[in-house]
Amino acid sequence: MNTTLQFKTRRKNKKSTPIIYDNFWIRNGIFLFLSILFILPLLLTNSYFPQSDDGAHIPRMYEIAQGMKVGHFFPDVSAYTFRQNGNGIHFFYPNSFSFIYALFINLTGKIVTGLYFGHIILLFVTQIIAYYSAKIFTKNTLKSFVFAILWAFSLYNFGNFLNRGASPSSFAYAFFPLALLGIYELLLGDNKKWWLASIGLSLVLLNHLVTSFTLVIFGIVLFALSIYWKKFTKERLISSVLFAISTFLLTCSFLIPFAIQMTNVDILGADKRNMQSLAASIYRILNISLDNELSNPSFGFNFGIVLCIAYIIFGILLFTSEQVKSNTKLKKYFFLSLGFIILVSNLFPWIWFQNTPLSVIQFPDRFMLFTEIFILIFVIEFLFQFEFRNIPQFRTLFLLLFTIGSFLTVLNYKADNLTIVEGTKEFRKVRSQLPNEFSDKNIKEMAKRSNFGGNDYISEKQMTYTVNDTKNVRPSTNVFEQGIISASTSGLDEKVTYIDGEKSQIMLYNQDYTFMVNNLPNGDHTVRLPMTWYKGFEATDNNGTKLVLQKDDDGYVVVNTKGQPQIKVQYIKSAAEKMGICISILSWIITIATVGFMYFRNKTELVKDDAI
Repeated sequence: MNTTLQFKTRRKNKKSTPIIYDNFWIRNGIFLFLSILFILPLLLTNSYFPQSDDGAHIPRMYEIAQGMKVGHFFPDVSAYTFRQNGNGIHFFYPNSFSFIYALFINLTGKIVTGLYFGHIILLFVTQIIAYYSAKIFTKNTLKSFVFAILWAFSLYNFGNFLNRGASPSSFAYAFFPLALLGIYELLLGDNKKWWLASIGLSLVLLNHLVTSFTLVIFGIVLFALSIYWKKFTKERLISSVLFAISTFLLTCSFLIPFAIQMTNVDILGADKRNMQSLAASIYRILNISLDNELSNPSFGFNFGIVLCIAYIIFGILLFTSEQVKSNTKLKKYFFLSLGFIILVSNLFPWIWFQNTPLSVIQFPDRFMLFTEIFILIFVIEFLFQFEFRNIPQFRTLFLLLFTIGSFLTVLNYKADNLTIVEGTKEFRKVRSQLPNEFSDKNIKEMAKRSNFGGNDYISEKQMTYTVNDTKNVRPSTNVFEQGIISASTSGLDEKVTYIDGEKSQIMLYNQDYTFMVNNLPNGDHTVRLPMTWYKGFEATDNNGTKLVLQKDDDGYVVVNTKGQPQIKVQYIKSAAEKMGICISILSWIITIATVGFMYFRNKTELVKDDAI
C-alpha cells in the first residue's frame, strides 16, 4: 500500500515539474539559444575581440585547419604558422577542442566565421557538461540547469574569451566541473565513479596543461585528506590505479610526443612570473567583480557583480538568519569558496613557491576556477535552502538577472576595444602581433610571421637578451623585472641558412610540411637551417637519399649536404607516437561506447529527474 502511494506521489511530482528544464530538447534548445545569443554582439557589430593570447591560439587553429586540407590530421611541427619553419608548439600545447574551430574554419571558408561557430559550440558544450556534472552531484534537475547557465556565462569565462583571448583556458573550463566531480568521487565519494575523473581530467589535459596541473594539486590535497580521514581503502586504491591507467590511455596521443620532446629539447618555456605581485587583495577582487567590466586589466579575478553581491548577502544571512545558521552544508561550501578566494589573493604566501614546480602556473588567478565553482555551488544551494517568503519566484529572477547582467557586460564592452572584421574604420592597435584590421587576409599574414607563444617552445639558446647588466641569460622571474631591454630570435626570424658557419643568402622555404633549401654550393658543407631541432626531424636530398641531420649547440637543425644542392627536412612520427594516437583513438571509442551503454541502461542514475 505504501509503495503504491509513493509511486503515485512520484508520478504526481513528475508531472508538476516545470517543463523548461525537465524536457531534454527544450533544455538543450535553451543552452543552444544562449550560446548563439552570446555571439550576436559580434555579428551585429561585424567585429571581433582580438587580444594578446589570440596571437598564439588563432594561428594554432589555422595551422590545424590547413593541415586537414593536406591530410595532416595530427599536428606536430608548424608549416603555415609561427614563421613557417617547423616550430614545435603543438608538441607542448594540446589541441583537442581547437580541432572543432579548425573544422568550422574549413567548412565556412573563413577564419573569423569559423571562430564564431567554434565559440557557439564551446558554450553549448560547456553548459551540457556542467549540467550533467551537477546532476550527478546534486540529483536535482533545476539546480543543475541553473548551475549550467551560471557556469558557462560567468564573467570569468567571458574574460578569458574577450579580454585575453585565452581560448585553451576556456576549453579546459568547459570540462572542469566533470574533472573536479570525478576527482572528488574517486578520493572521497563513490570511488566506483572513478571513470568520471578519468574522462574529465583527460579532457582538461587535452586542452590546457596548466589547468590540469591545478586539478592534480587539488587531487593531492584530497588524497591526503582521504588518508587522514581513513577513507583510502583497498577498493579506492584499485579505483585510483584504474583511473591512472585509463587517463594515460586516453591522453597518450599527446603525452608521448610531449615526453619525447621534453626529454630531448631544452625549450625556453613560458616566462616565470612574480606570482606574489600578481595576486590581488581581497578588497580588489571584490571591487573588480563589482565593477563588472571585462576591460579591467585584472579581469582574471572577476566573478561578476550579480554573483558577488549574492555571495556577500547570502554569506551574511548564513550567519545571521535562523533559517540557515545551523546549516553545516552551506557553511562548508561558503568556507571552501572563501578559502579559494584567499588562495588567489595576496594573503597567500605565493613568494614561498616562486622557484618551485608550482611557478609553472604563472598567475595565481589560475585557481579562480575553483573559487568560481564553489561560489556558484554555495549561492545555488542557498537559493534552494533559504525560504524567500515574500519573493516566491526569486530563484528564477536571480537566474534571469545574472544572465542579463552577463550579456549587458558583453554588449557594453567599450568600442575602442573592438577591431573591425571587414571594413576600413580604424580602432586602437591591439597588443601582441595581431593585425589592426582583423580580416581573414591579415590573420593569415599574422599567423605566418607570428612568434608569440611559439617562442616558448624553441631552444633556450636561440633567444638572446639585451639586459641592463649585459648578461645574456634567461631570467628566473618576470622578464620585465630583470632589466630586459630587448629579446631577439633573429636566427629564426631571418629564415636564412648558415653554410660552414657563414651567413648565406639562401633562404628556407616550405611546401606543406616539407622544409627545403635549394642551390647549395658544390662540395660537402655543413648547413645550419633556421629551424629549432626536435627529435623526429629527418633530412634527405633531392633523390630521397637520407642525409645526416644533427642538433648544434644552440639547438638549430644542422645538415651535412654530401655534395647535394638541395636539402629536404620533414618531421617523421616515431612508432611510439603513432601507437599513442591509435591507442588514444581506440580508448576514446571504447569509453564513449561504454558511457553511452551505461547512459541508456541506467538512466535512473544519470538523468532521472527528481521531484523538485
